[in-house]
Amino acid sequence: MKNKLFFSAFLLIIITCLYSCFEDEEPTTEMEWINFNEDYGLADNYVRSIAIDSENRKWFGTNAGISVLNTQSGIAEWSYFDTSDGIINDTIQVMTFDNNGDLWIGTPQGISVYNGTNFTNYTEADSLVNNDVRSISIDDDDNIWIGTRNNSVSKYDGSTFTNYIVKDETTGHIHTICCTSDGLVWIGSCSTGLSSFDGTNWTHNINNINDFVNTSYSASDGALWIGTSRGLYKMSNDIWSHFNMTSSSIPSNGISGISEDYENKIWIGTNLGVSKHEDTYWESYAEIDGLVSNIIITMVSDNDGKIWVGTDKGASTYDEF
Repeated sequence: MKNKLFFSAFLLIIITCLYSCFEDEEPTTEMEWINFNEDYGLADNYVRSIAIDSENRKWFGTNAGISVLNTQSGIAEWSYFDTSDGIINDTIQVMTFDNNGDLWIGTPQGISVYNGTNFTNYTEADSLVNNDVRSISIDDDDNIWIGTRNNSVSKYDGSTFTNYIVKDETTGHIHTICCTSDGLVWIGSCSTGLSSFDGTNWTHNINNINDFVNTSYSASDGALWIGTSRGLYKMSNDIWSHFNMTSSSIPSNGISGISEDYENKIWIGTNLGVSKHEDTYWESYAEIDGLVSNIIITMVSDNDGKIWVGTDKGASTYDEF
C-alpha cells in the first residue's frame, strides 16, 4: 500500500448550474463540483467503480488498481493498492463491500477479496464460473452474486460457488446484479436483457426489457430502477414506468449509473452527464457545469448521501448551496 497527502484547497472548482426540464419555471440547485484525476490523487483517470466503506472512505477502482480517499482529518489522504499488494489484476471493473466489511473486487482475471489486511483471490480454478467479473451484489443472506462474461453468474455462499448461465445464452456479459429485500436477484445482460431469479425459478424478458441492461438500483422507497441503452425504467408497486429522451428531459438514453442522495432523490449517469430526478423533471449537469467528464461509468452515494461519479477522465462530487 502506498500513501500520499494532498491539501483539500486544490480540489474546488466553482461552476454555474444547468437545468433541464419540461416546465417553464422550475427551481435549480447551484452546484460546486469537486473533481479528482491523476493530478489530484487518483492512480489513473479511468474510474470504473467506486465503493464506500463504513468510515466513509472512497475506494476508486481504476485501470491502475485502487485509490482510496480519506478526508476525515480535513486533509485529503490517499492510499493505493495494486498487484504488488496482492490484487489479482490492476484493472478494477467492479467493487462492493459485503456485510462484514470485506471488499469484493472484480477484475478481468478473477476476484480479489480484501479483509482490511490481506487479499484472497478466486478464479475459475476455484470454481468461479468465469474470470472476467463485471458485476457483484450481496443478498440479505450474505450470498455473493457475481456476474461475468459469457452471460454467466456465480453465487458464493462463503464456501461454495454455484454457477448459472442466464437463459442458456453464452454470448454477452452480465453487467449488473441487484439483490432486493424480497429475495429476488435481478440480473441485467447486454444480450438477454432483464431477468430475475428467486432461488429456484428464472423469469426472463421482464417488462419486455431486451435492451442492453447496464445498471440497476434498489431505492429506499422499494422502487427498482433499471438503466439500459434505451432509457431508464422504474418498477414501483409492480407498475413500470419508462423515461427516455422523448418522454422526459433526461439528456441521453444510455444510462450507465443510478444512485440516491440524502434527500432520496434519484440520480442517473449517462454519456452526456448526470441528472437528478426532481419529482416531475430531471435537472442535468455536464462538463460545461464543471463535471470532470460527460462520460459517466459508475455512480454511488456516500454515507452522507452525497453522489460520487466515476468517468473516463476522473471522479466528481459536489457541494450544494
